[in-house]
Amino acid sequence: MNQILIPSPVQSIIYNDFEVIVKRDDLINPYVSGNKYRKLIGNISYLHHFGIDQIITFGGAFSNHIYATAAAGAFYGFETIGIIRGEELNENSSHTLKFAKKCGMKFEFWPRAKYKQKESIEIIAELKYQYPNHFIIPEGGTNIFSSEGLVDMVDEIFENDKTEIDYFCTAIGTGGTVNGILASNQKIKKVLGFSSIKNPIDLNNFIRTKYLKDDFDDKFIMNADFHFGGYAKKNEELISFITFFENKYQIPLDEVYVSKMFFGIFRLIDTGFFKKSDRIVALHTGGLQGRIIKPI
Repeated sequence: MNQILIPSPVQSIIYNDFEVIVKRDDLINPYVSGNKYRKLIGNISYLHHFGIDQIITFGGAFSNHIYATAAAGAFYGFETIGIIRGEELNENSSHTLKFAKKCGMKFEFWPRAKYKQKESIEIIAELKYQYPNHFIIPEGGTNIFSSEGLVDMVDEIFENDKTEIDYFCTAIGTGGTVNGILASNQKIKKVLGFSSIKNPIDLNNFIRTKYLKDDFDDKFIMNADFHFGGYAKKNEELISFITFFENKYQIPLDEVYVSKMFFGIFRLIDTGFFKKSDRIVALHTGGLQGRIIKPI
């Protein structure tokens, strides 16, 4: 595993005379990068402090979080166990599971019915009894320690340019990244989140609950117009946009999160949502291990 590139670089791109400042967290490391690195590093700092070196976490067979946790475990010297939804490890398993196994991750494969109960008191008690010395990190990596790395990410942007950010844009999956950005004390007028799922009402309520401040409606905007049919869905329009974007800016995009965010930012530029004076920052949250662009 290569070294960790922190602070990650920023890159300015121009679209229709608008500047968008891209925080290139995809370049932190080829294997553990983006928001997955940012969430994990807060947990790793905590575990190091208390001398814990064993982690349990959850995910599907194509999970960016499983991939990143396994890589981080190998890099930082942690034993990792992945609770995997449904799929068994065999010669036809996903690249994610094969990579995680190569990194030393051990697996438990749970039926989907049991996996749905992974946050229940009974299941957590069962895991703690079976693995008494392991620290449990939830699916997606969001917990009380995950905001630390995201706050650091925001601070990095202001190290060289302290100008207030009008719109801090990010893709949204589980809401942990948005909550980390909202936890920053830096000068950000609005956080603009692009949902990867349809009808993210529960997700918006989750973010509101975690933020716990009265200015939520002034600070955060949830945009659900560019999910392209729902989580992990895509069509020819999105694939064409990815090809255009990568050719023009030389920045790789995944199909699930970041490409939909940039499509949304560009469409909002086209429709006059932003002012020319706005300082727009977009977070590249990585996720490139799952990038499989194929004809529809």
